[in-house]
Amino acid sequence: MMKYSLFSAGAIALCATTATAVCPNITVASSSNVTLNCTINAQGKADIDIVGTFVQDALPGSIVVHVLNGQPIGAITIDNQDVGEPMTVELRGATPAQDPAGIESITSITGHVLPGAITLEAFRIAGDLGAVSGPALAKINNMTLTGSIVGPMTLSPSTSPVAAAQLTGLFVGGDLTNSITVRSTGLPSSPFIGDGVVDNVTIVGKTLPAGQFRVGGTIDNLSVGELGSLITGQLLVEQVSVGSVVITNANGGTGNLNGAIRCADGPSVLVVEGDMNGTVFTGSSLAEVVAGAEWQFKTGGINGQITIGAFAPFTSSWAGQVNLGPSLLAGPEYPETSAVIGGGAVGLVPFTVHDENSMPAGGSNVIVPPSGPNLVVDVEHYGPVTFSGGNPVIWERRTKCNPGNWVAVPDGCFTTASNATARGLLVSPTFVVPNGYEYRVRPITSGVNQLESFVQSIQNAPITDYAYTFTTGGNCPEDIDGSGTVDLQDLQLMLFAFGTSSTCPLVGDFNFNNEVDLSDLQGLLFKFGTDCSCTASATGGGGSGATGTIATACGFDCAASYLTWRGSLTPTELRNHLADIPAILAGH
Repeated sequence: MMKYSLFSAGAIALCATTATAVCPNITVASSSNVTLNCTINAQGKADIDIVGTFVQDALPGSIVVHVLNGQPIGAITIDNQDVGEPMTVELRGATPAQDPAGIESITSITGHVLPGAITLEAFRIAGDLGAVSGPALAKINNMTLTGSIVGPMTLSPSTSPVAAAQLTGLFVGGDLTNSITVRSTGLPSSPFIGDGVVDNVTIVGKTLPAGQFRVGGTIDNLSVGELGSLITGQLLVEQVSVGSVVITNANGGTGNLNGAIRCADGPSVLVVEGDMNGTVFTGSSLAEVVAGAEWQFKTGGINGQITIGAFAPFTSSWAGQVNLGPSLLAGPEYPETSAVIGGGAVGLVPFTVHDENSMPAGGSNVIVPPSGPNLVVDVEHYGPVTFSGGNPVIWERRTKCNPGNWVAVPDGCFTTASNATARGLLVSPTFVVPNGYEYRVRPITSGVNQLESFVQSIQNAPITDYAYTFTTGGNCPEDIDGSGTVDLQDLQLMLFAFGTSSTCPLVGDFNFNNEVDLSDLQGLLFKFGTDCSCTASATGGGGSGATGTIATACGFDCAASYLTWRGSLTPTELRNHLADIPAILAGH
């Protein structure tokens, strides 16, 4: 192993060095208050030690290192011994064609409590870059590499003098396979944001799941070919504000957002040219900051979840534009279904019900076959919801044509579970849902059973109080099968249910007394033959005539006499008589 050193008594006395050769393929173009040692290791790579000398001239240290013939670099160790003075290190090929074929690691070391800030300036690397870290390694400016970042990169603020950590100007021709962390100087300088800076960073390839950006401050002008990792604060999501982020397919990337952006504020501009399969989470409002769309996605490109205004007191707004191709998503209660926008959702906290995406759609009508399958209600929201107690909703019903007060469906008559997307609640009844009613589902907004907006923040948000409604069947419950007419099929279904009782809603229990009895039968016979329209006469098309027809067929001179006789029958006699009614009416 050969070791080359650049020292001279004159250089140290003058606080400057000007030698042209240190070790093969490594030259020092210029330096001030800095010395360099170089060792060629067993792999043929240059291990470089850079030391900032302690002097009394109060001048910053600097060194420009030129590499010849693509010499690969092993470990670069930087020790700034000049307390309180910054040091700048530049390293690149003497010409672009001679840039080093990769650097394994860059590490700063110090024995001082208050080390001066170290800046890596104008590095050019024709290969990969490994780990970058160490005390007072505070800044990277204008670094270019054709390969990938394969080790963790950590920039830490200097304390002598205080200098924020900054990554300004980074071009990576390959992928980001490990994390980039830019630390804040300490406590955030505002209620949320730290003072670390990431600006003007381009990753041509992918940011892989381990290739996270963790920044205690701000991120702006970030461009990646595919975001597969997390962009968030140094320690907490509250620590980072995000400006412009472009995920582009222009340079061969997919343009997909498969990872997550989690920030206190922003992104002010977000462009996803591929598919948005991941999550975007901002604690504040989506503000209108530029003319046109603040957030731009391709048509049908949102497959993940976007959450706006996730921080308490949950009073944020959605003023900026979210575009899907040429179409504007007019939030926060846009009508487009999840299928139309790509399978995902965009939600402003607190989330509310997404009527058009629910099943049945809010305000729509559905016919429930009395013989099944039963109706399972899927109440969809614009973002994920959660609950920890019993049923987090109240389910109610009332008749359609003559709506009175809402009548609650007892809590024990249905169950509630989250659906596969977590944005929906599956409300599953234990009873056959009767036709002819309007139904309403409302969230419980307080107490142990409350429904909450799930925002994965310090605390979940409440849910917006809403009323999701739908109707079933025809316009009256006597039209049991929802065919539009009260006919023999309804009478047969009625007789099949006759005598049943339950605290849950019953097919055929028209007066809500929890049993199917003679009063309900009389109600159906009163409507028999009608089209059940809200404007039809109560006796039109049959009405009380159905009872009169039965009375005449049974030998009575009037309906009143028939009803008196029917009321005197034993249960067995009554059941036998009721079984004859369909045939009597069919014959007339």
